[in-house]
Amino acid sequence: MHADRPCRINTYGDSFTHCDQVSDGETWQEVLAAHLCEPVRNFGVGGYSVYQAYLRMLREETRTHAKMIVLNIYDDDHYRNLHAGYTPQSHSGVKSPSLPYVRANPQTGEFKQFKNPCPTPESIFNLCDLGWVSEHFNGDFVLELVLARRNLRAGRPELSYRPIQQLADAHGIEKRVNRPQTLQQTVTAPRDTKRPVDGVQFTRQ
Repeated sequence: MHADRPCRINTYGDSFTHCDQVSDGETWQEVLAAHLCEPVRNFGVGGYSVYQAYLRMLREETRTHAKMIVLNIYDDDHYRNLHAGYTPQSHSGVKSPSLPYVRANPQTGEFKQFKNPCPTPESIFNLCDLGWVSEHFNGDFVLELVLARRNLRAGRPELSYRPIQQLADAHGIEKRVNRPQTLQQTVTAPRDTKRPVDGVQFTRQ
């Protein structure tokens, strides 16, 4: 809509910004453009985290700068920020490549940004090297949660008691992880617990 006019609005986000399941003329950007009588650019990408959308925004705004930006955050986009080695939409038997990610801890105020550990097609083969994977992802926050869930399903929860207890202590989650029930509760807590950060409540519902 109105592609011949100057554009003041760029939009960023995941598939709900990209509007994966509708035709080009049915996206909410096109509806908005029709109401405003001016174009609205769509830079959404399916499966993106908030951090990935932010990185794309930094890149695109140097090339196609807009006066106003819509950064759309939906559902578990914030949790995807923590995924280093895969995306949460990975289908069974199909794994996505590694991603840029962040390490955040509201308890300590830590916020670190990390580049994609395998940024080139050739470097993806590092993921086939068990030694390299162990060195780069040992103790990874999300990986430990995934392993704990698998150990619970396999009837081996004791293998995750110590690493999850360490994560709980580091993130200010007061749980004694020594039973399957407390392991399950603690693994869920980082996504579900209300946590005040600088006076703001972040809630996963």
